[in-house]
Amino acid sequence: MLRGRYYGPWTDVTGNATGELFQRFGGLALFDASLTYRMTPNISIRGGTENVFNTYPAEATNQANRGLIYSRNSPYDTDGGRYYVRLGLNF
Repeated sequence: MLRGRYYGPWTDVTGNATGELFQRFGGLALFDASLTYRMTPNISIRGGTENVFNTYPAEATNQANRGLIYSRNSPYDTDGGRYYVRLGLNF
């Protein structure tokens, strides 16, 4: 399985004592891939990755006072690549 996901530009709004702070983020494309091997009709194993290219969004300048690097309001994951192995059993 190959999949591409695109998230368009968005604006983060953060309020503080001096008013509303805005930060504009550009679009971001993420790609996923996985491969499934069926060992028997009832048993399969899948290995894959989400965010193949380990892409990170732009850093959030208005979130630094909270100890965050990326916006907590982000519409996509900010953890970089994820890798997994999954065992499937059908009964």
